[in-house]
Amino acid sequence: MKLYYIPSVCSLASHILLNEMGVEYQLEKVQSKTKLTETGQDYLKINPKGFVPALELENGEVITENIAVLCYLAEQDPQQKLMPTTSLGRARVFEWLGYLNTELHAAYVVFFRNKLNEQEKEEAYRELNSILKYVNDKIEGLTWLVENSFGPVDAYLYVMTEGSTHLGHDLTPYPNLIAFRERIEQRPSLQLARQQE
Repeated sequence: MKLYYIPSVCSLASHILLNEMGVEYQLEKVQSKTKLTETGQDYLKINPKGFVPALELENGEVITENIAVLCYLAEQDPQQKLMPTTSLGRARVFEWLGYLNTELHAAYVVFFRNKLNEQEKEEAYRELNSILKYVNDKIEGLTWLVENSFGPVDAYLYVMTEGSTHLGHDLTPYPNLIAFRERIEQRPSLQLARQQE
């Protein structure tokens, strides 16, 4: 497998899962502005949408969209630890990934894609804080988000909340989220992905 990525963005979640799985894979960095890969390929020919991650399989097929890549990887885990085996557990994974992708990701993206005036910033922070409060409340007392076992939802939530680090946005009102992030930062899979990227 080959993961096409841009350092320190949402593709980091897939990179973390690959390291959790302990499988062989290749990495190819994509330049966000030129859409060229580090080997000089036109990334738009690999993924016409232009976004990362993209996961190229051994047979040449390419999977795009973060939550699709995360779910595919979790289901390929040779140790069968990353994706719940129960229907309810899997539904919870999809539920969380959908929420994080459509709500939390969108709440962060508005800061990076647009030049906001002060009123727009206030409104955007109000929306972001509302979502973070919901997540903080939902994870109280949990080590990991689904069936208390590390998986794609945890990797994705960690990477999404990196947006607060880049914005200088204070997470101290969300102690459960801070504790969650600290647990993931201790995982060798994240530490290795950071070194590799």
